[in-house]
Amino acid sequence: MMTVQSKNKLKPGLGTNKSNLPPPLRLAFTNIRGLRTNLADVEAFLLTNTPDILALSETNLHSSIPSNYFNMPGYLPLCRKDSDRHMHGLGVYIRNTLPLTRETNLETDDQAFMCFRLIMQHNISYFYFLYRSPSTQDCTIINKVSDSIDTALSFDTSAQVHVFGDFNVHHKNWLGFSTYTDAAGSATHSFSVSHSLSQIVTFPTRFPDQEEQHASLLDLFLTTVPDDCVTKADSPLGNADHAVIMVEIALNSRPKTEEPVLKTMRYYKKADWEAIRDLIRDAPWGNIFSLPAEQCATETTEWFKTAIEAHVPMRKFYSKPHSPQWFTSTCATAIAQRQHAFRRFNRHKSSSNRQKYKEARSNVKKEIATAKREFTETTKKRIEAQKLGTRDFWKIYNSVVNNGQSTIPPLTNNHEVVCSATEKANMLASRFASNSTLDPLNHPLPDFPMRTDATLDDLEITPAQVHAIIKTLTLPKHVDPTSSQLCY
Repeated sequence: MMTVQSKNKLKPGLGTNKSNLPPPLRLAFTNIRGLRTNLADVEAFLLTNTPDILALSETNLHSSIPSNYFNMPGYLPLCRKDSDRHMHGLGVYIRNTLPLTRETNLETDDQAFMCFRLIMQHNISYFYFLYRSPSTQDCTIINKVSDSIDTALSFDTSAQVHVFGDFNVHHKNWLGFSTYTDAAGSATHSFSVSHSLSQIVTFPTRFPDQEEQHASLLDLFLTTVPDDCVTKADSPLGNADHAVIMVEIALNSRPKTEEPVLKTMRYYKKADWEAIRDLIRDAPWGNIFSLPAEQCATETTEWFKTAIEAHVPMRKFYSKPHSPQWFTSTCATAIAQRQHAFRRFNRHKSSSNRQKYKEARSNVKKEIATAKREFTETTKKRIEAQKLGTRDFWKIYNSVVNNGQSTIPPLTNNHEVVCSATEKANMLASRFASNSTLDPLNHPLPDFPMRTDATLDDLEITPAQVHAIIKTLTLPKHVDPTSSQLCY
């Protein structure tokens, strides 16, 4: 994470492990300059930083591009507002445990902004994410957002308001790093004053590719609660030229969080197999096999576990929930090196630091692509080694497609937000049961009329037939190499 930080300070204890204070809401936003081009970097960012919200502008998506290509484990399907204009469009990733809902009734179809409503136990917050094109000084979008805020506050008069995104405005006296004031900058400043919004980003957010151009502050975060927020910059994703702005917002109630899990990775290719064979050979197998079956199995297992623990190198690490299997420690190291290079370049904007940052950025792309390719090849070999339909086959398949993850967004039940899959299932089952008024006791079944005299005889579909059909399917170009459609 970056050390470039605003002067706004969070309430004491924010972000610590003290039980009396909840963790802050973690929001990130940036201009991605093409989501498909930089999708791997977005996925790595979600994995390593796990923000509650990630908002992206200039996604360059249109309605013909399916959304399932952009699904990320641990997050709801991408909320999109596409545009037919080149390098426009918005997209927002939301944690699947966050009670955040999109308020399309507060949006305008022809304006590039999205509105979300967060309902917590003691407060309500509205989040407006926008993109204003730099090619014009038109401020219609600012006026539309202003009208939407007025409407929202008519419903929730004490709600907090946050407006953020790529504003593309300049104001010499209001925004740092601006050398002049334009009409859009004056309009945005008036908008912030009229709604009592404070702009809290105090560092440059766009870093041009041309060395002769200067860094500028174009991405703003306006909020009604500046004392409850803290901002910092993260390195741009992929080939984007905008930094990722990270914002932590103090909350009065605690959203559901998932703790990392301790995992163990063993390197069997580096194992001392001679020592393992010697240890297994010297085991008192005569005595072990004379034991009752259950005790014999336990003793055998313990001997093999002892051999593995003693002679197979291992590494213990914490893995975040929903972490993709392809993400390796090499990827994490490359991302950390990119962060360090960006921090150094942000402090001292020299030619050498710029070049080192570009090299680190390219290395992240290379390491992610290599990790995904190796994971894909390994998975295909594992699947080809299994018989179609066996338990091991489906175990591998489910691990690749992350089967079992809930795609139902958080639900509200009597002002209580339901996030977990079990709670959702229980709530829906209870609701369906309460709506069932048919008495099951001594009640005859409905009379369903016969619609056809045809019957199915000797219907047989073998795994070999299914396998042959699947192998003839053509893989679409837009399919992620780690997706389930590679499992044939």
